Amino acid sequence: MKQKSIKSKIMIYMVLFLCIAIVIETAILSYANKKQVKRTSQILLDQVENILIANDQNEQDILESLKVEYTESANTVSYILEYNEEAQDDIEELQKIADMMGIDEIHLFDENGVIYGGTVPAYYGLTFDSGEQVGFFKPMLEDKHLTMCQDVTPNTAASKSMMYAITWNKAGTYMVQVGIEPVRLLEEFKQNSIHEVVNQMTVYDGMNIYIADVETGEILGATDKSSIGRTAYEIGFLDDKDNLQTIESKTVNLVGYKHFCNYRIYDSYIIAVVHSTSANVESFIVSIGIEVIWLLVAGAIITVTLFKLVNANKRIKDQMSILTSVSDIYYSMHLIDMNDYSIETLEGNELMQNVVKQGQNAADMLNTIIHGAIIEEYLIPSLEFVDLSTLQERLKNKKSVFMDAIDKNVGWIRMSFITVETDINQALTKVLLTTQIIDDDKKREEELSYKANRDEMTGLMNRQAYEDDMMNFPDVPPEQNFVYAAIDINGLKVVNDELGHAAGDELIKGAAMCFKRTIGNYGRIYRTGGDEFVAMFFVDADHIDEVINDLNNEAINWVGTQVDALSFSIGYATKQEFPNETVVEIAKIADERMYKDKEQYYSKKGVDRRGQAAAHTALCNLYTKILKINLTEDTYGIINMDIAEQTKEKGFSNKISEWLYEFGKTGQVHEDDLEDYLEKTNIEYLKKYFKDDKTSISIHYRRKYEDGFKQVVMELIPANDYSTENQSLFLYVKNIDK
Repeated sequence: MKQKSIKSKIMIYMVLFLCIAIVIETAILSYANKKQVKRTSQILLDQVENILIANDQNEQDILESLKVEYTESANTVSYILEYNEEAQDDIEELQKIADMMGIDEIHLFDENGVIYGGTVPAYYGLTFDSGEQVGFFKPMLEDKHLTMCQDVTPNTAASKSMMYAITWNKAGTYMVQVGIEPVRLLEEFKQNSIHEVVNQMTVYDGMNIYIADVETGEILGATDKSSIGRTAYEIGFLDDKDNLQTIESKTVNLVGYKHFCNYRIYDSYIIAVVHSTSANVESFIVSIGIEVIWLLVAGAIITVTLFKLVNANKRIKDQMSILTSVSDIYYSMHLIDMNDYSIETLEGNELMQNVVKQGQNAADMLNTIIHGAIIEEYLIPSLEFVDLSTLQERLKNKKSVFMDAIDKNVGWIRMSFITVETDINQALTKVLLTTQIIDDDKKREEELSYKANRDEMTGLMNRQAYEDDMMNFPDVPPEQNFVYAAIDINGLKVVNDELGHAAGDELIKGAAMCFKRTIGNYGRIYRTGGDEFVAMFFVDADHIDEVINDLNNEAINWVGTQVDALSFSIGYATKQEFPNETVVEIAKIADERMYKDKEQYYSKKGVDRRGQAAAHTALCNLYTKILKINLTEDTYGIINMDIAEQTKEKGFSNKISEWLYEFGKTGQVHEDDLEDYLEKTNIEYLKKYFKDDKTSISIHYRRKYEDGFKQVVMELIPANDYSTENQSLFLYVKNIDK
């Protein structure tokens, strides 16, 4: 009996012990779960906020890069139109330019801000006062040096979002605006929407993330998709009594169950992480069950634990691998503490480690590195770049700053300061200094720049390089021994006409070779046109004639395979002669002297160029139109024609076949003569006609003038470069009405 009593007591004590243990375990688990839920919620809140910050910055970076890109597009279109003025009035040609540039719209504004041309005729006549969107560009009217690019703006007329960039043409007579639907940016906006941000988040069972508008409480994104479009007050994790500026956490009732809720305010959003307490109850039951049968599952727990450790170890190795890969990109990496200027080397080459003394502070160390590594030309700007006393201001509102310099050992490098950490006042506390070898990239840039400024045929500097250099001279006055020479090849047109363009090319290349062997030792030579060259070089006045004589002797001794003679017309002027004149004025003087030299050349050859000019004038007075056309290529060049004839009302087109056809179809040819006119001006008819060895054709018809129809004749004759493979003709139109 006593033994049973003891057993009963033991059982009672055991039951009491188990009950107390379960209560204590429950309390411990409850406390631990609450702490875990809060910690997990904080992590999720941090992740959501960081993603929102990163997305905002990414969108802004893309917007700024697009503004630069679209502004360049506007400048490029303006440049194209400078050299193709006819395209301004040709919608089809403008559309071709738009397609080539990858832009959606081109609009041309006059000096008063009125759209007079472009790819969208529906917008003709609109002004900067026609709406808020186009009114953004009003400052363009005040400053012709201004270039503007608009943020993404809804185009109400086209029901799509657009970005517009605008610039003045070089002469300041009209503005060129390009419109582009920023597909890449809009796609980024779509991907970075609040809803997409939340969809990317991973949450545990019983937990949800909500992002709501602070002002309205509307839920903009949530892991609980059914709540999208409702408000936080309807769902229940906020009520009207909450102070959104101070609220951090509380317990709320959602759909009849208690939930823990943690909050965070970011910008115009309130972020909430909600966790169901029922999930805690389930975890309690599982934990207590595990407490009872822990011996049975100890092996499984150990196995799971080991598996988690292996996974954790793998993640650490992956992270280290990523860090190693990143460090491989850089020549060196240093972490700098801005509070005490202590510095930690994360990655450094052997040479740098030899230069740096142990225990140096960051300012002294960087000063030592720059003096030991950077060439003299970049020493001062590099020292200014690594000046830590100014770094706070330079990194204000920025993630990084960088500069390029030349290292004595490895060539071009890029030094970058990257913000790592700031305090609550946004003051820098830690920065990362990296260096990266970019020598290969710089060499590629130099190679591209070289090609962009070189004439492909001759290897001399091209017209773009000439214009760039001429722009620089007003700011940098040339030395007294500066010489400007204008040079033309004599007789290039005759060679092209009589021997062909291959022979002409040989003559041009021969001239370039002569320039390189003589003037090339003293300065730069440019090919500014077909047979036109400019040399800007530096030589004492006593030696100029010697250099010019050397050039002429080179030309005299040159013999090609197709051409056996080469000569130049040369005019030069020096800074010493005209010390008070600008380079532009000196260039004009050299040009005038070159033309005088050319006149003397033609005079010796027995060619009266003034007589040729008079004959050309007389011919232009006789014929109302003179064109050189090419039937094979369906093209034309205007030699003489009234500008009033170049209108769409009179069938004007960039193809000769279309122009001749539309001229008749627009009513410019009398209806009784139209059939014969269209037949004989048909390009296929003309091709066959002249391939049959015909020497000319005359087409009579009556054309429309302001006071009625008048009789005219169109005459077509083969040009001197005509062939059956290249049907080049002259087209003349003469008024023969008495």
